Formats: sequence, C-alpha cells, structure tokens
Amino acid sequence: MSLFNSFLLLLCTVSFKIAHGGLIVGLRCPSASTTATTSFFKPSLEYRGNRLQRSIPSRISFAATSADTALSSGADGSLQNKTSRDEQRDMQSLLRWARKNGIHFADGVELQKNPNNGGWGVMATQPLRKGTKALVVPRKLVVSSPSTEKLVKGEFDKAFGILQKADVYDYKPEFLLVVRMLLEHALGEKSNYHVWVQSLPSTFSTGIWMDEFEQSFLTKDSRVVLDLQQRQYDAFFKAAQTLSDERIQSIFAKNDGGTIFQWAFSVIFSRSWRYSGDEGSDAVSNIVPLGDMFNHSGERANAGVQDFLSEDSYLELTQDVSKGSELTISYGVPYNQFRLLVVFGFFDIGCEEIFSNMNFPGKDQDEALVDMGCTDPSKLVFRVDAGLAANAVWDASLYIALSSNPKEQRALHDAHLRGDRKAKSALHAKHNLQASVLLGEHVRKTINELYPSQLMGVELKREDYEQHSNLRMIIEHNRWMRVAFGRVFDRVNGMVQQEIKK
Repeated sequence: MSLFNSFLLLLCTVSFKIAHGGLIVGLRCPSASTTATTSFFKPSLEYRGNRLQRSIPSRISFAATSADTALSSGADGSLQNKTSRDEQRDMQSLLRWARKNGIHFADGVELQKNPNNGGWGVMATQPLRKGTKALVVPRKLVVSSPSTEKLVKGEFDKAFGILQKADVYDYKPEFLLVVRMLLEHALGEKSNYHVWVQSLPSTFSTGIWMDEFEQSFLTKDSRVVLDLQQRQYDAFFKAAQTLSDERIQSIFAKNDGGTIFQWAFSVIFSRSWRYSGDEGSDAVSNIVPLGDMFNHSGERANAGVQDFLSEDSYLELTQDVSKGSELTISYGVPYNQFRLLVVFGFFDIGCEEIFSNMNFPGKDQDEALVDMGCTDPSKLVFRVDAGLAANAVWDASLYIALSSNPKEQRALHDAHLRGDRKAKSALHAKHNLQASVLLGEHVRKTINELYPSQLMGVELKREDYEQHSNLRMIIEHNRWMRVAFGRVFDRVNGMVQQEIKK
C-alpha cells in the first residue's frame, strides 16, 4: 500500500484540467456523422480497433411530472421534455405548404409521430436503400443568413459592433438568422414561410428557457455553455434593437416582444446548420424547412445533408434503413452531453461515448501529445456501457505520468510515430500502475467537481418537479453522467488494485 500512496501523492499534483471545449455552440451538424472508429484498451492492455456492441437500452421512458409535461425518449434514446403544445403543432398544413412549394419526401418517407415518445419525426414506412434522397428542398426555400442583410432595411454596422464588443461576432450568421425569424414573424400571413413558422415549437426546454431553480442544478460544464448562450442572447437582443427596419421594431414594441425574441433565438440555435465559408469568406448558417424535423441520433445517424449549394438541398440516407425506423441526423459533437442539454434541450442516453474531460489547452499542449492525438476531444473519450478508456486517454495518462522520466516519454512518443504497437504496449504494461492511478484520480476529481451529490436531486420533492418542468431532465442527465464516469472509475480502480497485488 505504501507504493500506491506514494504514487497517489506524486500524481495528484499532475492532474488534467476540467475541459469545456472550444465549441461553436448550438449548431447542427450539416451531414450525418460517420464516426471514426475509436480504439479502446482491454483490461489486458491489448489494443482493439473495433467498437464494442452496445449493451444499454436505447429507450427509457419516464412518467409525466405534471399534467402538461413529461420526459420522453427518441428512437436514439434522447431524453427531452414533451409538452401539451407539441400536440397542437399543425403538421397537415405544413405538409400541404411543403408540397405546394416543391418540397418532397421520397416514397416510403413520412413525417409522423414517433409511437415511442409522441414527438414528431421523419419515419421510414418501407425499407430504404443507402443513397436515397429522403427529402428534397428547393434552394430558394432554404433560409440562409446572407439573405437577411438584403431583406432587412437599414444598416447593420452598429449591430455588428455590439456583437464584436460582446465577443460573439463569430456568431454573426446566427444573429442574421434570428433577425430573419423576427422578420418572418412580423410579416405574419404575408410571409411565404408563415405556415412553416406556425408549425415550429412555441416553447423550448433549452438553457435560456430554464428558470433559476432549474439552472442551479446544472453542472459546471453545462453552466459554461449556458453562460455563452446568455451572452449571445443579450448581445443579439441589444443588436437587433438597433436595426431601423420598422417590421423588426414592431416586434420590440409588443408586450410579448421579449418572448418572441427568445423564441426566435431558440429556433435558430436549435434548428440551424452552419457551413464554413470558403477561405476569406464568412461562414453561413441556414435552416432547411422540414429538414429541421430530422431528430438527433449521434453516432447512429442514418441521414445527412449531402448537398447544399446546388439547385436543391437534400437529405440523403447514409445507410440502408428498415421499415419503421426513424431517419435521423447528428447535431454534432455527440460525446458532449452538456451541449445537447443546454442548447437543444435533451441529452442522449443512447450515446456510446462521452468526453473524458481531459484537456491540454494553450501552453499545456505538448507537441508529443498533439502527435499522439491526445489533444483531440473526439479521441479523448470513455465508453459508456463498459467504462473503457480510449487509447488516446491511456496514452495521455501515461505520458503525463512519465513527466519525471523524459527518456521513457520520448520512447512512448517515438513508438507511436513508428506505429510500433508492441513497444507501446510494453511501456503501458511497465507503467500501468502510474497511468492507472493518474487516470483514476482524474475521474474521481471529475465526478466530485462536475457531478457532486448535491446535483443529484436527492432532496427534491414531487412538487419541485411539478413546478419546474425541466428539472427532471436536468437531474436525470446529472445522474446518468455520474454513473457513466463511475463505471470508468470502478474499472480503473480495479486495475490499480490488480497492479498493487502483483
């Protein structure tokens, strides 16, 4: 035990930083993610390149927390609030509007209520082949950020200056789309998009819709995303008020103008797709009507936007789909659950991997860690069902643990560059205790700092959930994440104990 304690005292001083990522928050991924295979260590320290089979259920249901609010799960296992207002969305009028304007689903693709959760989604009513254009939308109907400056009267210079001062100018495309949604709302029935606008959700369960009591149960990483969203919201609101267009100003003159703005902001950040511009040009954000009806499915997305800049936009199947399946896309960064919770108002209990919260920002980015892929968040992940750590996590743990042994550090780096798995495996086996203790301490700190017991809702009462409609979703997210990290800690701690007995 003395050996273990000495390692613990040494390595506790070399801990990973709690990471929040440098994400562009709130933007859907424009194409289905074909997630790169992540390698995970077996307890025997062998490398593996294939994914494990999922052993956790893809659907979980919860009882209603009030007469109007329930938690429901999607086909992918996403957990979110469903309110009585979801029942009131006029989808038949939306479909008639779509057909009239040249939007069409492929044969065997329909907009339906998901029988598992009562929410709307795009479903396959017959087997479909990979490459099928599930939805085709004429280019002229895509709501694009660059068009806003042409449609809104007056100058944007003052508004853009406010975004820059608030350090949210990178979100200029989203600001333009928010303004566009305000314009379409102000136009009412005169808008060509009126039917589509009326079909959109009227309220959301995203971070800026959470009340103070609900927000008090958000974890530190969720709070970071919420703080950014709040900063964006405040800057957008102030900037939009500077626009001279009387139609935009008519929104702010209404008693419910603030609520309308909150709705427009939420529509854009939860339903738009961002595209990087060509070199030297701005990024572009867009909403594709009816394309925004495709739900999220993380690693198991089966569709994606395959074309955008040509005459038509379309969502194409990236794999064969069976009858009765929901067609889904990825909203991006599926391993970051806190982003999904705050920006989109759900979390994905069916996801396969979560971010390890290892981060080496700025000056801490050793070139060797970069070479070994240990600064790539998509590689620094834990396996949810089995509590396994990805190879990059183990490489980072070992490299940091060897900080007092530069010779062995260089050997690890050189072996990685040569692709010498045998040499790397030997180094991992030799220093397994050091790496395991360091990783275990990182996981323990993450649990205690991000998912402490006071955020698990153990003292909450039924009336708390009845009065705060988003609360149960937040608590379930916290508990789920704590359990997922707990599996990793248990596995790593077991490895430590085995090494001590040797």
